[in-house]
Amino acid sequence: MSAEQSQRMVALKYTEEALHLATAVRDEWIRQGHTRLVVELEPAMADLTKALTILRDDHGARWRAAGQPLEYVHQTLYRMSRPELAKTLQHTVLANDEVSKHRPTISGGSAPT
Repeated sequence: MSAEQSQRMVALKYTEEALHLATAVRDEWIRQGHTRLVVELEPAMADLTKALTILRDDHGARWRAAGQPLEYVHQTLYRMSRPELAKTLQHTVLANDEVSKHRPTISGGSAPT
């Protein structure tokens, strides 16, 4: 397994766990009748699902595109600032860290003339 494949698998693991944790929190909020919180959390869960779809594509050369939905999840969870979502946020950050490792850098140099 290449280093890139290994990174994708680690990101996948963290993202799956983040979705599992978010689902458990959402289910508890539904039982408690916290409809507003459920509505706020739903877009983040949709973005986690999007990221999982991208990361699960074994033949996808663009798995790093999962970084965008993961970033949206991070922003949503951070804004919600709910202690019961802390582990979900942590796993999202870890997944995004794996996705963003070894990205090609953009050189600030000038083009040859």
